[in-house]
Amino acid sequence: MIQSEKQDPFKELFRQLPTEQLPADFRSNMMHQIMGEVERVKKRNERWMLVAIVAASLIFVGLGIGAFYFMGFTLPEVSATFKTPSFELPSFSKLPSVLYLGILTLLLLFGDHKIRRTYFKKHKEE
Repeated sequence: MIQSEKQDPFKELFRQLPTEQLPADFRSNMMHQIMGEVERVKKRNERWMLVAIVAASLIFVGLGIGAFYFMGFTLPEVSATFKTPSFELPSFSKLPSVLYLGILTLLLLFGDHKIRRTYFKKHKEE
C-alpha cells in the first residue's frame, strides 16, 4: 500500500504531460550518433595503443643503449681502408654483458609478440 501511494503522484504527473511525436528519422539519427561515438572510442583506443607501443619501443632502445654505455662498449672508429672483419668469441670478462644483451633481445622479442597479439586480437573483431 505504501508503494502505490508513492507511485500515484508520479503517474498523475506523467499523464498530465503532453505527448509529442518523434521525428520520422529519429531512429536513424540516433543510430548515426551511436555509431559515431563508437568510432571515436575506437580511434582514441588506437591512438593510446600507438602511444604505448612507441613508448615501450623507446624504453627498450634506451635500455639497450644504456647497456652499451654503462658496460663500457665503444664503437670502433671507421678508417679509410676497410679491413676484413675478424670474429672472436667473447672473453669471460665480457660474458655478463653478452648475457645481458641476449636476455634483453629475448625480452624485446617477447614484448613485441605480446603487443602484436593483443593488437591483432582487438582488431580481429572489426
